[in-house]
Amino acid sequence: AAAADGPAPSSDDVLEGKLACIVGLTPIKEKLRSLRKNIVINRRRRELNAPVVGEDMLHMVFKGNPGSGKTSIARLVAELLFDLRVIRGHAFVEVQRADLVAEYVGQTAPRTRAKIQAAKGGVLFVDEAPRLSGFGGGASNDFGREAIEELMKDLTTGDPLVILAGYSESMDQFFSTNIGLKRRFPLVFELPDYTPRELAEMFSLKVANGGFRLGASLGAGAGAGDSSGGGVGRSSGVQDAVAGLIEDHTTAAWRSSQNGAIADALLAGAARALNERLPEDFSREAAETLELIDLRAAALSLMRHSRM
Repeated sequence: AAAADGPAPSSDDVLEGKLACIVGLTPIKEKLRSLRKNIVINRRRRELNAPVVGEDMLHMVFKGNPGSGKTSIARLVAELLFDLRVIRGHAFVEVQRADLVAEYVGQTAPRTRAKIQAAKGGVLFVDEAPRLSGFGGGASNDFGREAIEELMKDLTTGDPLVILAGYSESMDQFFSTNIGLKRRFPLVFELPDYTPRELAEMFSLKVANGGFRLGASLGAGAGAGDSSGGGVGRSSGVQDAVAGLIEDHTTAAWRSSQNGAIADALLAGAARALNERLPEDFSREAAETLELIDLRAAALSLMRHSRM
């Protein structure tokens, strides 16, 4: 019976399937493909006793604005490395400064060590890492340095694999004062901001996953039907309309500070607007259908927030 199921999918097929579910982030997808191939090629080189340049030190840095998908991509990386047998377990331990740095002398190193041990065999993801050195909101005169030094003790072993994440500017400042640390993180992923069109695509996915549908008033007459049907023209028309609302009602600077959160806010605002206009004897179809008027109300709310 097992043979009838066919061969297991390759790591390449598995990765491509996961990447297909991610909106935008084209340069990150290319870098993940390159990472997978490099691991596979170097493994084959070792099997053949062929030369391998450098060590497979895979500690990583994720730089990007809020909402750009740093945590989601880190989880994907952990899954990829497990599939490739680079790491032996599924552990994904996500920490921030407060999880590592204590208030009193002698407490930070044990606290940090406990998180390192919990991540053994897997990935330790340090979000907002620059705060350990006082950049991006952390105090510069506390025990953050002690946490960094404890993390460095295990970096040469590669277990756990460590991913440091933060906003681009603060990450640059962080590494400028931690040169020795920077050398141990050879892989840098710079996550771009989402475009209005990508945010519209993300919004459409959230609409469908949330049990809603987009009405005929969207897409500039592209046709009736839900957001997952009606053909390419329907989908394209809907996303053009949503992207236009996002672009017209927000600034580029504010979008950079929000990114994926905009899609969540737009859906929440549209759902509230729908509730306000529904009669008390509404049908299920009416309750599930978001119209252009609802999205316009939500976009106006975004505009107010973007100008605060």
